[in-house]
Amino acid sequence: MTTVSDLRRALDDHSADAIVDFAVVAGARSRGLRLRRRRRLLSVGTAGALALAAGLLPVLPVLRDRSAPPVVVGPAVVASPAYRTPAQLGITVIDGSDYVITEFTAQAGQQTAEIRHKATATTAEESARSVNNGADLVVYDPGLFDPSALLQGKQGVLPGRPVMYSLADPPMVGWQEPSGAWAVATGPRGALKQVLRVAADVQMTTPSVPPMPFRFGWVPGGLTLDRASTRWASAQVGFGNALTVSAQQSDDPAGVISGKTLPSPVTIAGHQTWYFADADDNPGGTLMVAAGDCLVQLAARDRSTVPLADVRRMVEAMEFATCADPATWGPPL
Repeated sequence: MTTVSDLRRALDDHSADAIVDFAVVAGARSRGLRLRRRRRLLSVGTAGALALAAGLLPVLPVLRDRSAPPVVVGPAVVASPAYRTPAQLGITVIDGSDYVITEFTAQAGQQTAEIRHKATATTAEESARSVNNGADLVVYDPGLFDPSALLQGKQGVLPGRPVMYSLADPPMVGWQEPSGAWAVATGPRGALKQVLRVAADVQMTTPSVPPMPFRFGWVPGGLTLDRASTRWASAQVGFGNALTVSAQQSDDPAGVISGKTLPSPVTIAGHQTWYFADADDNPGGTLMVAAGDCLVQLAARDRSTVPLADVRRMVEAMEFATCADPATWGPPL
């Protein structure tokens, strides 16, 4: 190979070997420098020099030594960790906001929050009626929300973030977080300004399992916390389909289990408890615990999966807070 024509003919003969990859091109440039230093030994001579000058070398993968390790250009790509676990919540409002979160749910794929104005959100019943003074927020885990409806709307800027909002009614305001999660706030018809005010006060934090009025000291092996929710003085967590643990402010066990006969209580770890086994065609069972102002229910879907002995052991290792005072609540695990 002594002419440029010979070189081009060699390229045509090996065109099927070409690799269209920016990393390979960058590697070829590096190897080109080495080829220039070795051109006499490789008998490239004048043709090799002309090829370099013509910029042909970067598309010469056929000339590289295939036994050599590949050239790595740029930092290695490391898979990012999951955005959050299903029971973790990352929604709050800014300090000094006129709005409060009155209800939330954290589960696989999304988090939801009922956000209401402080002036009207004084009780659970009032909060449910006061939707005209707040908005409902859903935060979708990365990759689980289609923003096409928002992209067809208008764009705006709220403190700390650009947002998009739909011109449809009821209004919808959304934005994408740096994590890739999408936050979408909705409200009643004709209340776009109200929804925008709520969205301006929303703040996303590092996701964590929210506080509960109980804490587990022991959980049966194989159970994983995968959902959590609260509403005023009540709270609930779930372990898949196997077990649900809920608490509510009440001193009336008979009223809580309306429609069932209250059995004789059994004391466990100093607490009065009542156990209800479901009918024969339903293998579940529920242990209710009176703990201060809380009535806590541990409901197993299948007694063969989570037997009463395991539920009793859970109660023996549990700690309880005051249902009426969420400030006393803490992490459930």
